[in-house]
Amino acid sequence: MGKRKKLTRRQKREASKMTDKKTDKKKSNYNPSNFTVTKTKPKWNYTPKPPCHTGQPLVFTTDTGINVYAGGKNRSGGWHKMDFIPDLAMGPDETLVYSLKSNDRTVVPDGFTCGEYVGKPLTPPPIIALDFPDFGIPKVGPKFWYALAHDIVDLELKNISVQCAGGHGRTGVQLAILYDLLNIHSGGKPYTNVGDLILMLRDMYCSHIVETTEQQQYIADVIGMPVGDNVIEDRYGGYSYGGGGLGKGVTFTPTSDVFSDDVEWEDLLDDDYKVIQAYEICGMCGQKSWFDDTESYCEVCLEPYMKAEENAPAVVCPSCECEDTAMTSVDKDGSVIACDNCGWFKPDKNAEAKVCYSCGIEYAPHHFTMHDPDTCMQCLATDMRIKHDQKGVQCVLCKKVKDNEYIHDYHPTEKGFICRGCY
Repeated sequence: MGKRKKLTRRQKREASKMTDKKTDKKKSNYNPSNFTVTKTKPKWNYTPKPPCHTGQPLVFTTDTGINVYAGGKNRSGGWHKMDFIPDLAMGPDETLVYSLKSNDRTVVPDGFTCGEYVGKPLTPPPIIALDFPDFGIPKVGPKFWYALAHDIVDLELKNISVQCAGGHGRTGVQLAILYDLLNIHSGGKPYTNVGDLILMLRDMYCSHIVETTEQQQYIADVIGMPVGDNVIEDRYGGYSYGGGGLGKGVTFTPTSDVFSDDVEWEDLLDDDYKVIQAYEICGMCGQKSWFDDTESYCEVCLEPYMKAEENAPAVVCPSCECEDTAMTSVDKDGSVIACDNCGWFKPDKNAEAKVCYSCGIEYAPHHFTMHDPDTCMQCLATDMRIKHDQKGVQCVLCKKVKDNEYIHDYHPTEKGFICRGCY
């Protein structure tokens, strides 16, 4: 039997376009032994419930021209998601981002003056990291907030960004205090108590801001106004949800600025309801959350609630191998589907396949790189003499062979592949 003649790239492209009208299957004279055709499974038509807010929108502009933006890190918010760098960013320490990556990956050799015109990482804004526990109140007293308001005016800061994890409770506390202290209110305040102030800000931004009665009381103690009616939303209906109740209560005494960390738990566990407590983790997404109203849906991942198992192993991102469950989203079966630490997202393996012009085999899109979108990673690794196996290639930095779905791209300067964990 004679040796099979190797097809040119053009012949392979033409062969991939040929179809049989009866069977609707691709036919080609080129049929290597390892060529397989897989049937695409029908997709599950599920439309998730949209979140109440995303990003870092402008909430209000004071009568002195100061813009205040707000959002939640778990809802694609935070100062780093804005189109520009604000003059000041503030929020609980664990929700803040302290650096920015450059969006220009151009590499220039040392000594070339053109390197001065290559994009560089932007300088982050001044950041105030508050000691502010989830469902609690800040450890700072009124004097801090009044001094901060004077600093913002004296330094002529015009764009302020506030944030927390979900953009609700702790973000609402910051918004309420800044709205009261940064406005001159020459025509009089449009509210007479903190309850009315919170309701007004909910109309401006989100109906869930300020989540506990301690937070409402803290705002009243800082700005020196009556507490007003209890406007803390009870997830089971009404506004009688004392203390926001399922969290850690921190008591504030305005005369002495003394705080206590006495834990106050309310036993609201009922046979008819599944309750995610303030410091309990949702078993679906691995993040802290209430479930949405009377429906059994987590507010963060919008999936049906499933309580996390006790002593369950930490969720590990297969791409960067981090164990930070607050930054990792998991599927119903516990497998990771997204990680904010490395930017990895589980690829759709049923996506329309592409043909590698080197080996002629069809692969899902994640088997190709931006560097060479027409050649699969395995063929590139073979040509470049890079260690690899049938489904993964070696990262030039960590020296580990990782599956193609965890590879960011081929980097010409490093002369190798770089995984998302090292990128």
